[in-house]
Amino acid sequence: MNRKHKYRLGGKVRTFVFDLNTMCEFDQITGMNSLHDAIWEKPSFNTIRAMAFCALKRTDKEVTLDQVGEWVGVNKTGDLLRFLIEAYIDFQPEGKEKSEDDGKKKASV
Repeated sequence: MNRKHKYRLGGKVRTFVFDLNTMCEFDQITGMNSLHDAIWEKPSFNTIRAMAFCALKRTDKEVTLDQVGEWVGVNKTGDLLRFLIEAYIDFQPEGKEKSEDDGKKKASV
């Protein structure tokens, strides 16, 4: 499942996509593990820029890390961080799904 979110960055509204590919690329770029919420406990500028880049890259294959850093700037990191955390939380599975076979609930993986 992917979740699309809109946010104004670099002078225009852009689409950020949060899906498994976004999270895997984030892990590769940062060496962090996006399965753990700890990535947001003490975020760095690198964390913010990398997550924004990975989410933007799903809809804009030409975007670069440097561009994202230029668009964000130091003054907008707080707002972007709040947006990314909310989008990340929205991407997370609910924990339980209804089974299509038997109607019983079972845990998601």
